[in-house]
Amino acid sequence: LLLALAVIDNAICYAAFFTVNGVDSRMNNIVEMQLALLPWLMPALMVFTCLGTASFASLVIIVECHGIPRFHTIMNVRIYLSALPCALICMIIFYYSESTKWAPFTAIVTIMLSIFMWCLHIRF
Repeated sequence: LLLALAVIDNAICYAAFFTVNGVDSRMNNIVEMQLALLPWLMPALMVFTCLGTASFASLVIIVECHGIPRFHTIMNVRIYLSALPCALICMIIFYYSESTKWAPFTAIVTIMLSIFMWCLHIRF
């Protein structure tokens, strides 16, 4: 369940990137222009999302293929290096967008749910 939820939030981060990426050509107002003035935002979202995908690849290689028990370590690294930065970037996108975009909001909710479930898993 935890791995599936992490894969879903990573996929929704890709959807957020492709949903918001072309905002420069559709600028209609000053609020959308503020989003366009942050040119580092979309490449950063893609880099952090790719780091999440790389963590899933390392899970398969290290844990499943080699049998090294590092599932918790890799998932913790994924949360700090991918999930939290993606959630922060999606919050910035959600804040600066005048029209509510579905993908950044859904990414925020699924990442927070994923982190909450991970904390419950670690605690109990």
